[in-house]
Parts: sequence; structure tokens; C-alpha cells
Amino acid sequence: MTSEDFIRELKEAMLKIELSNKRILFMHPEDIAILDLDKVSNSLYLVEERRLEHCKVIAITDENLKRTVWDAIKNNKVKYHRGRGK
Repeated sequence: MTSEDFIRELKEAMLKIELSNKRILFMHPEDIAILDLDKVSNSLYLVEERRLEHCKVIAITDENLKRTVWDAIKNNKVKYHRGRGK
């Protein structure tokens, strides 16, 4: 294993750990607006999705999709809200 391979594997492991501690949900923006984000865990990311019905939530569990959505969150390509609680 070369040093480049090692660094790539290390970055991959760090990303897996980071994503394992995050929960990503899609919700309608009006539903997010009524939540008290101070009472929502700071490991929860709520992504706005207007096409969802009110009171419906989609949890991202697929690892590849979670990575894609996480990249969009980190690059500010989607509107999201993060919980502020512990």
C-alpha cells in the first residue's frame, strides 16, 4: 500500500465515521419552520423539500445517497437546517 492509498483509505474512514454520526431528513419547509430547533439534536440535518406532503418525513439511510446529500449540504447546494440541541 502506497502512502497515497493509505491517505485515501484514511479519508474514506473519516467520512464514514462523520456520516455515521449524522442523520439527514427531508421535510417540507413549513414543517421545519414549526420545529423548535433548540430541542432538535445537533446531529440532525433537515433538508427542505417542497414536493413532500406536509407531515411527511424521508430519512436518508442509503450510504451512497447520504454521501451525495452530505456533499450538497457541505457545498450549500441545498437549503437545510441543523438542530441546535445536544
